[in-house]
Amino acid sequence: MKFSSAFLDELRARVPVSEVVRSRVKLRKQGREWAGLSPFNQEKTPSFFVNDQKGFYHDFSSGKHGDAFTFLMETQGLSFPEAVEHVANLAGVPLPRPDPAARSEEERKRTLYDVLELACSFFERALSGSAGGVAREYLQQRGISSATASEFRIGYAPEGRESLRSFLLERGVPENDLIKAGLVITPEDGRSSYDRFRGRLMIPIQDLKGRVIAFGGRTLAPDGKPKYLNSPETELFHKGDIVFNAHRARPAAHELRTVVVVEGYLDAIAVFQAGMKAVVASLGTAFTEGQIAALWRLAEEPVVCFDGDKAGQAAAYRAVDRILPVLRVGSSFKFAFLPEGHDPDDLIRTSRLSAFTNVLGSARELWQVLWDRETRSIRPESPDQRAVLETRFDDLTGSIKDRAVSKAYRFKARMYLANLFWQVDRLSKSGVKLPLSGIATSELVLAEKPTRLVRIETLFLGMLVRYPEIAEDHLERIVGLNLRGIWKGAKYSEFLKDCIRILTDFDDLAPSVFYRQLHPSFSAVLEHVHGPETKMGSELLRRLPVLACDPPQSFVLDVFCHFMEMLEVRDLEDEIEELLKIIPIDEDLLRGLQEELFSRKDRILAMEHRLAEEGSDIRNSHQNGQRKAA
Repeated sequence: MKFSSAFLDELRARVPVSEVVRSRVKLRKQGREWAGLSPFNQEKTPSFFVNDQKGFYHDFSSGKHGDAFTFLMETQGLSFPEAVEHVANLAGVPLPRPDPAARSEEERKRTLYDVLELACSFFERALSGSAGGVAREYLQQRGISSATASEFRIGYAPEGRESLRSFLLERGVPENDLIKAGLVITPEDGRSSYDRFRGRLMIPIQDLKGRVIAFGGRTLAPDGKPKYLNSPETELFHKGDIVFNAHRARPAAHELRTVVVVEGYLDAIAVFQAGMKAVVASLGTAFTEGQIAALWRLAEEPVVCFDGDKAGQAAAYRAVDRILPVLRVGSSFKFAFLPEGHDPDDLIRTSRLSAFTNVLGSARELWQVLWDRETRSIRPESPDQRAVLETRFDDLTGSIKDRAVSKAYRFKARMYLANLFWQVDRLSKSGVKLPLSGIATSELVLAEKPTRLVRIETLFLGMLVRYPEIAEDHLERIVGLNLRGIWKGAKYSEFLKDCIRILTDFDDLAPSVFYRQLHPSFSAVLEHVHGPETKMGSELLRRLPVLACDPPQSFVLDVFCHFMEMLEVRDLEDEIEELLKIIPIDEDLLRGLQEELFSRKDRILAMEHRLAEEGSDIRNSHQNGQRKAA
């Protein structure tokens, strides 16, 4: 329905923006405005303001701005007509009557809603009747409780050819409405129509208002085909615009700012029953532009959950191709992959909801899935192979309609490719035989998992304790390090802070000082990086045995600084990765950081070779000395 400007202005005048906002945000008066914590970002200091006189809200943390209608659309996923209806109800103002043609169409649709509601009630009663025993047994096998079955209005379509048809005709429903609702099939040979769904578990498909618009029927026969049968396209049901369970998931999705997308109805029902309410299901087809838009109305970055086998991976790749052209600023997707041989339902039943949430926690960004797909079977050693890969990424990023996003993805692809080619050249020069496939695996991308190089952190901290005089000379640089490791609940970053305190407060430094002065909560970390007090240095020497060969101080200093540079470059990689997410991108800044990154990586590579040679010489010299002494 279209609304006149005068009607919308009347609603804005009657209902202050603050009244609408208060349903989601705790507001306090601040001068002429209201202030509160952002509903779009987690924060401790209010950056969200509402001005009733001017009729808008503004969120400085996210840059979002709008009126009462916009706020409802942003925070509750309502469509514009739904938002207008909500505000009109608050104002006690009736919606304008539609024109005659629109009213006629609305009444016709209302009749179909009534027909589908009757059908849904019929299927529900059939499930609880004597004929529904096989369906109830199936639900029990799937672990779906009677309360959940009732919540989702699950039913059963009896085997009879005209069970539903007869029921509805007896209640005065015209046969033409049965056809329009997609409930019966009319043979082309002139015979009477018959029920579309027979001998199936019936799952209602509902719109955002909870109205039944279609059905999905799951066969209960072991060899029944097709396994799932959906209603056909109707005036109410457009398969390409619908996701299952959206009306139940919407409140939780906007509260959690995420939504999980699984493949099947019963998977969604099982996940919902387990306690994760922000879950929807696709309707068994590849994503359409309409479904993508519907998911983005629920959350800015839905998580699509696929099986971990080849079929699941292929489905993810197809989804990427559907999503890529319609990507827009602030909206994307993540992809989670289940352990092979599991679906959400049986994973939850065998390993509880926590196992499923762990899978979601390791979800990968759309870019990562795209990168893996395009590089997993490529060996970019020759200029020709590299040109093919560059052209492929240019074509893919060029397919994105949003210019700002397209430009950002293209720049990101070029940076990743430059880094990949650098890595390949590095391996080749080092004499490492390249694998036949998968050369661009996770260890070769620009930024790997956040906890990478924790082993280097462990060695670095062990050396800091063993050589405090070197650490003291590089204190300013050490303070800037960002450590990520954790050992037995204690963070490396906190351990480093306490080490810095000792380096600053004590003049006569030695490893034993750390054992006496470090806070007791760090004793486990100290033993892990350097060794127990009775065997100080044992753990470090086990991991870095060259230090037991009494190496020159210059070698020790080079190793210590080499570790610091590796950790600094890791932070530089992460900084670049974060900047690549900001659209529009700052190309000049990124190019400068890229040049610095490759320069420092080249320096790290050269130092690796030099330290390896020196370390070999030191070990050989030490062994010769031991033999002579013997």
